[in-house]
Amino acid sequence: ASMAWSNAYMIEPKEFSKHISPYINPNLIKYKSALVTKDCWQATPGKVVDLIRMIGIKNGGEVLEDCKLVDVQKGR
Repeated sequence: ASMAWSNAYMIEPKEFSKHISPYINPNLIKYKSALVTKDCWQATPGKVVDLIRMIGIKNGGEVLEDCKLVDVQKGR
């Protein structure tokens, strides 16, 4: 969703040295992709995101894709 309003694009790990830094570790396997904008970039750690989703689901949560978060409340 943020790609639409931030004029961003996704890159694969093989493109990190070209778009992020020529000094980035070429053997880095932690990230599946990165979101790049004119002003910054953000790595996408797939394993971390998957773990957070799994923990949420195991604790009664629900994963909603392509949604806008309006409100969050902590249960007692």
